[in-house]
Amino acid sequence: MRQKNVKQWCVLAILMVLGWSAPSFAHKVYVFAWAEDGFVHSESSFGDKKVIKGKVEVTDESGAVISKGITDEQGNYSFKIPDNPGSDLVITMDASMGHKATWRVPLEEMQGAASKAAHGDAMAQKAELEKGPSIMRIASGIAIIFALAFGAGFVTKRRRKKNHD
Repeated sequence: MRQKNVKQWCVLAILMVLGWSAPSFAHKVYVFAWAEDGFVHSESSFGDKKVIKGKVEVTDESGAVISKGITDEQGNYSFKIPDNPGSDLVITMDASMGHKATWRVPLEEMQGAASKAAHGDAMAQKAELEKGPSIMRIASGIAIIFALAFGAGFVTKRRRKKNHD
């Protein structure tokens, strides 16, 4: 009878431990990247946990290294899109202990992001040029108008005085 109770308690304890444990995704690393505003941005994680200080290497299709770095506290890494990239870029995330993942950023996506960034820069310059006058310019303009009006009044007053004499 005692042996049966021990087995039941063991089975119950095992079921309780397995029931309370959450599934773990720590053995698979994920990397996701996209091109935007002249940069390629990437995010790396172990599912719900960010990869902190993970090694990132960016290569083109020929294997030439374009950028290297480490992820920040949020698992992010960004780099400027190279001028005239000749191929897709491959981002390799090495989160240590054999945890690696790759992501391919298509050439067309980078070209679109680079042209949007250039367009954005041109629009910012245009907005700077089209920006309305400053308070100083407005005050200067008003001062000039008053000075001209005062000068015209002074000349008119002198003419009247001359005509009366």
